[in-house]
Amino acid sequence: DNAPAMVTMKVESDKIRDVIGKGGATIRGITEETGASIDIEDDGTITIFGEGIESRDAAVNAIEAIVADAEVGRIYVGKVVKIADFGAFVNILPGKDGLVHISQIANKRVEKVTDYLSEGQEVKVIVLDTERGRIKLSIKEVPADEAENAQSETVEVEAAETVAEPIAELVAEEGSTDTAETEAEEETETEAETEAETEAEAETETETEKATETETEIEAKPAS
Repeated sequence: DNAPAMVTMKVESDKIRDVIGKGGATIRGITEETGASIDIEDDGTITIFGEGIESRDAAVNAIEAIVADAEVGRIYVGKVVKIADFGAFVNILPGKDGLVHISQIANKRVEKVTDYLSEGQEVKVIVLDTERGRIKLSIKEVPADEAENAQSETVEVEAAETVAEPIAELVAEEGSTDTAETEAEEETETEAETEAETEAEAETETETEKATETETEIEAKPAS
Protein backbone atom coordinates (compact mmCIF):
# COMPACT_ATOMS: atom_id res chain seq x y z
CA ASP A 1 0.00 0.00 0.00
CA ASN A 2 1.58 3.29 -1.12
CA ALA A 3 -0.84 5.49 0.83
CA PRO A 4 0.85 7.62 3.53
CA ALA A 5 0.93 5.83 6.88
CA MET A 6 1.46 7.21 10.36
CA VAL A 7 2.15 5.60 13.71
CA THR A 8 3.07 6.83 17.18
CA MET A 9 5.38 4.96 19.53
CA LYS A 10 6.96 5.66 22.91
CA VAL A 11 10.53 5.08 24.07
CA GLU A 12 12.24 5.72 27.40
CA SER A 13 13.40 9.33 27.64
CA ASP A 14 17.00 8.23 28.20
CA LYS A 15 16.90 6.41 24.85
CA ILE A 16 16.06 9.54 22.86
CA ARG A 17 19.72 10.45 22.37
CA ASP A 18 20.37 7.00 20.91
CA VAL A 19 17.62 7.44 18.34
CA ILE A 20 18.78 10.94 17.43
CA GLY A 21 22.49 10.12 17.40
CA LYS A 22 25.45 12.47 17.44
CA GLY A 23 24.46 15.64 15.64
CA GLY A 24 21.25 13.94 14.49
CA ALA A 25 23.22 11.45 12.36
CA THR A 26 21.24 8.36 13.40
CA ILE A 27 17.77 9.76 12.83
CA ARG A 28 18.88 11.19 9.49
CA GLY A 29 20.21 7.78 8.55
CA ILE A 30 16.87 6.13 9.34
CA THR A 31 15.01 8.77 7.34
CA GLU A 32 17.29 8.32 4.34
CA GLU A 33 17.07 4.52 4.46
CA THR A 34 13.31 4.25 4.97
CA GLY A 35 11.95 7.42 3.37
CA ALA A 36 9.90 8.12 6.50
CA SER A 37 9.86 11.38 8.43
CA ILE A 38 10.30 11.15 12.20
CA ASP A 39 9.30 13.58 14.94
CA ILE A 40 10.54 13.08 18.50
CA GLU A 41 9.10 14.75 21.60
CA ASP A 42 11.02 15.37 24.83
CA ASP A 43 8.91 12.77 26.68
CA GLY A 44 9.96 10.01 24.28
CA THR A 45 6.91 10.09 22.04
CA ILE A 46 7.91 9.40 18.44
CA THR A 47 5.62 10.06 15.49
CA ILE A 48 6.54 8.37 12.22
CA PHE A 49 5.10 9.42 8.87
CA GLY A 50 5.83 6.85 6.16
CA GLU A 51 5.40 7.14 2.41
CA GLY A 52 3.57 3.84 2.80
CA ILE A 53 3.12 1.02 5.29
CA GLU A 54 6.44 -0.55 4.31
CA SER A 55 8.29 2.73 4.83
CA ARG A 56 6.60 3.32 8.18
CA ASP A 57 7.24 -0.21 9.48
CA ALA A 58 10.88 -0.12 8.36
CA ALA A 59 11.43 3.03 10.43
CA VAL A 60 9.64 1.48 13.43
CA ASN A 61 11.81 -1.65 13.19
CA ALA A 62 14.99 0.42 12.99
CA ILE A 63 14.05 2.46 16.07
CA GLU A 64 12.99 -0.60 18.05
CA ALA A 65 16.32 -2.26 17.27
CA ILE A 66 18.22 0.82 18.45
CA VAL A 67 16.41 1.11 21.80
CA ALA A 68 16.28 -2.63 22.48
CA ASP A 69 18.20 -3.91 25.51
CA ALA A 70 19.99 -7.22 25.69
CA GLU A 71 17.92 -9.70 27.70
CA VAL A 72 19.65 -11.99 30.18
CA GLY A 73 19.03 -15.61 29.20
CA ARG A 74 18.05 -14.80 25.63
CA ILE A 75 19.88 -16.30 22.67
CA TYR A 76 21.02 -14.05 19.83
CA VAL A 77 22.65 -14.63 16.48
CA GLY A 78 25.50 -12.12 16.48
CA LYS A 79 28.58 -11.23 14.48
CA VAL A 80 32.13 -11.21 15.80
CA VAL A 81 33.40 -7.64 15.46
CA LYS A 82 36.71 -7.81 17.31
CA ILE A 83 39.12 -10.46 18.56
CA ALA A 84 41.27 -10.03 21.68
CA ASP A 85 43.61 -12.32 23.60
CA PHE A 86 41.02 -12.70 26.35
CA GLY A 87 37.94 -13.24 24.18
CA ALA A 88 35.81 -11.85 21.36
CA PHE A 89 33.36 -8.97 21.04
CA VAL A 90 30.09 -9.92 19.37
CA ASN A 91 27.50 -7.47 18.05
CA ILE A 92 24.01 -8.70 19.00
CA LEU A 93 21.96 -5.53 18.46
CA PRO A 94 22.63 -2.27 16.59
CA GLY A 95 25.27 -0.42 18.60
CA LYS A 96 25.41 -3.11 21.29
CA ASP A 97 28.43 -5.39 21.55
CA GLY A 98 29.01 -8.02 24.21
CA LEU A 99 32.09 -9.94 25.32
CA VAL A 100 32.49 -13.69 24.99
CA HIS A 101 35.33 -14.35 27.43
CA ILE A 102 37.85 -16.97 26.31
CA SER A 103 36.53 -19.26 29.06
CA GLN A 104 33.03 -19.08 27.53
CA ILE A 105 33.94 -20.15 23.99
CA ALA A 106 34.08 -23.94 24.32
CA ASN A 107 33.63 -26.72 26.85
CA LYS A 108 37.37 -27.24 27.01
CA ARG A 109 40.43 -25.09 27.59
CA VAL A 110 40.94 -22.60 24.76
CA GLU A 111 44.52 -21.49 24.22
CA LYS A 112 43.89 -19.08 21.33
CA VAL A 113 40.64 -17.33 20.53
CA THR A 114 41.51 -17.32 16.83
CA ASP A 115 41.48 -21.13 16.81
CA TYR A 116 37.71 -20.92 17.23
CA LEU A 117 36.54 -17.49 16.10
CA SER A 118 37.31 -14.89 13.44
CA GLU A 119 36.05 -11.37 12.71
CA GLY A 120 32.86 -11.36 10.66
CA GLN A 121 31.86 -14.85 11.81
CA GLU A 122 28.23 -15.35 12.88
CA VAL A 123 27.76 -17.10 16.22
CA LYS A 124 24.90 -18.01 18.52
CA VAL A 125 25.36 -16.58 22.00
CA ILE A 126 23.40 -16.38 25.21
CA VAL A 127 23.41 -13.30 27.44
CA LEU A 128 24.82 -14.12 30.88
CA ASP A 129 24.80 -10.69 32.47
CA THR A 130 24.27 -6.99 31.72
CA GLU A 131 25.62 -5.58 34.98
CA ARG A 132 26.91 -1.99 34.80
CA GLY A 133 25.88 -1.79 31.16
CA ARG A 134 28.43 -4.41 30.11
CA ILE A 135 27.04 -7.36 28.19
CA LYS A 136 28.61 -10.72 29.03
CA LEU A 137 27.98 -13.48 26.51
CA SER A 138 28.63 -17.19 26.23
CA ILE A 139 28.82 -19.58 23.31
CA LYS A 140 29.34 -22.78 25.27
CA GLU A 141 26.29 -22.16 27.51
CA VAL A 142 23.85 -22.11 24.57
CA PRO A 143 21.81 -25.34 24.98
CA ALA A 144 21.91 -27.57 21.89
CA ASP A 145 18.12 -27.56 21.48
CA GLU A 146 17.90 -23.80 22.08
CA ALA A 147 20.63 -23.19 19.51
CA GLU A 148 18.41 -24.83 16.90
CA ASN A 149 15.56 -22.46 17.77
CA ALA A 150 17.75 -19.35 17.93
CA GLN A 151 17.20 -18.55 14.26
CA SER A 152 13.43 -18.29 14.62
CA GLU A 153 13.71 -16.37 17.90
CA THR A 154 15.87 -13.70 16.29
CA VAL A 155 13.92 -13.21 13.07
CA GLU A 156 12.45 -9.94 14.34
CA VAL A 157 15.85 -8.64 15.41
CA GLU A 158 17.45 -9.62 12.10
CA ALA A 159 14.63 -7.95 10.15
CA ALA A 160 15.24 -4.75 12.07
CA GLU A 161 18.97 -5.02 11.50
CA THR A 162 18.41 -5.24 7.76
CA VAL A 163 17.26 -1.63 7.92
CA ALA A 164 19.50 -0.53 10.78
CA GLU A 165 22.73 -2.08 9.48
CA PRO A 166 23.66 0.86 7.20
CA ILE A 167 23.47 3.19 10.20
CA ALA A 168 24.75 0.81 12.89
CA GLU A 169 28.10 2.58 13.18
CA LEU A 170 26.27 5.83 13.86
CA VAL A 171 24.39 4.22 16.73
CA ALA A 172 27.43 2.83 18.53
CA GLU A 173 28.87 5.06 21.24
CA GLU A 174 32.40 6.19 20.54
CA GLY A 175 34.98 4.02 22.27
CA SER A 176 32.37 1.60 23.67
CA THR A 177 34.24 -1.50 22.52
CA ASP A 178 37.59 -0.04 23.57
CA THR A 179 36.21 0.74 27.02
CA ALA A 180 34.76 -2.75 27.34
CA GLU A 181 38.10 -4.19 26.21
CA THR A 182 40.00 -2.28 28.89
CA GLU A 183 37.53 -3.36 31.57
CA ALA A 184 37.67 -6.97 30.37
CA GLU A 185 41.47 -6.95 30.50
CA GLU A 186 41.31 -5.63 34.06
CA GLU A 187 38.86 -8.38 35.01
CA THR A 188 41.04 -11.04 33.40
CA GLU A 189 44.11 -9.74 35.26
CA THR A 190 42.16 -9.74 38.52
CA GLU A 191 41.01 -13.31 37.91
CA ALA A 192 44.58 -14.37 37.14
CA GLU A 193 45.85 -12.67 40.31
CA THR A 194 43.13 -14.37 42.37
CA GLU A 195 44.04 -17.77 40.91
CA ALA A 196 47.73 -17.13 41.61
CA GLU A 197 46.95 -16.11 45.19
CA THR A 198 44.79 -19.21 45.66
CA GLU A 199 47.57 -21.45 44.33
CA ALA A 200 50.12 -19.71 46.57
CA GLU A 201 47.87 -20.16 49.60
CA ALA A 202 47.38 -23.83 48.73
CA GLU A 203 51.14 -24.34 48.44
CA THR A 204 51.71 -22.56 51.77
CA GLU A 205 49.08 -24.74 53.44
CA THR A 206 50.69 -27.88 51.98
CA GLU A 207 54.13 -26.83 53.21
CA THR A 208 52.70 -26.03 56.66
CA GLU A 209 51.01 -29.43 56.81
CA LYS A 210 54.27 -31.18 55.84
CA ALA A 211 56.20 -29.21 58.47
CA THR A 212 53.60 -30.10 61.10
CA GLU A 213 53.76 -33.78 60.15
CA THR A 214 57.57 -33.71 60.41
CA GLU A 215 57.42 -32.08 63.85
CA THR A 216 54.87 -34.67 64.98
CA GLU A 217 57.09 -37.51 63.78
CA ILE A 218 60.09 -36.05 65.63
CA GLU A 219 58.09 -35.66 68.83
CA ALA A 220 56.68 -39.18 68.51
CA LYS A 221 60.13 -40.76 67.92
CA PRO A 222 61.46 -42.13 71.22
CA ALA A 223 64.79 -40.83 72.41
CA SER A 224 67.66 -43.30 71.92
